[in-house]
Amino acid sequence: MIFALLAILFLGSGDSSLTAIFDRVEAHIGETVKDRTRRKELLAITDDAQDATKAYAESRREILDDWIALGKHASGTDAEYRALVERLRTEAAEYESTMIRHRFALKSKMTREEWTATFSAPAPVPVRLADLAGTTWTCTRIEGLELPEGSPPTLEFGAADESGVVKIAGYGGVNRFGGTANAVGAGLAFGPMMATRMAGPPERMQLERAYLGIFHAIDDASLSGDTLLLLDSHDTVATFTRTQR
Repeated sequence: MIFALLAILFLGSGDSSLTAIFDRVEAHIGETVKDRTRRKELLAITDDAQDATKAYAESRREILDDWIALGKHASGTDAEYRALVERLRTEAAEYESTMIRHRFALKSKMTREEWTATFSAPAPVPVRLADLAGTTWTCTRIEGLELPEGSPPTLEFGAADESGVVKIAGYGGVNRFGGTANAVGAGLAFGPMMATRMAGPPERMQLERAYLGIFHAIDDASLSGDTLLLLDSHDTVATFTRTQR
């Protein structure tokens, strides 16, 4: 985890997610930095970074509101739209610069061990199919494909039957689908997927074809916190975030 980019990556997640991220950073600092004076200085830096992030998120919302308001008026000009885009670029650059300064301020006051303990992401660990039973996930990345905005694909693992087969279901981007997953040695394999047959916009149909097409290649999975990786020979094919335990 790189603190300079931490909040940038999660700005689309909402204020509650932002608060949770900074709460975790501050909790790690409280646990790993034993010197009271340095701990106080570090927490002050993270507070400043959080304030800067909230201000930037609010500014982005204001720009979006201005964009929507402009779109409601037929008299809106290209120059007005370009001015909004330039505002967004300028504020994004200023915010990134601010966060980089905070990163170096933190790193200059922490030992290497403290930094690693605070910001290193936990290593992914292999996951058994039984561990996924009853969980629900949202797809955040498919390798080689840019996900369109809105309504991401999902994946739901049901309970295992007596033979260890787990029923799966989810949303592909347009249609609901269902299928099965089986434990194969230390890995797993997905069976054929059956989906409803509703049509959608071309980009959503492309997403769904790509998403449903990945499952035939999956032979393993790993789990790190609330992040699930579906793998093909140790290469990440798709990334998911837990939405239900």
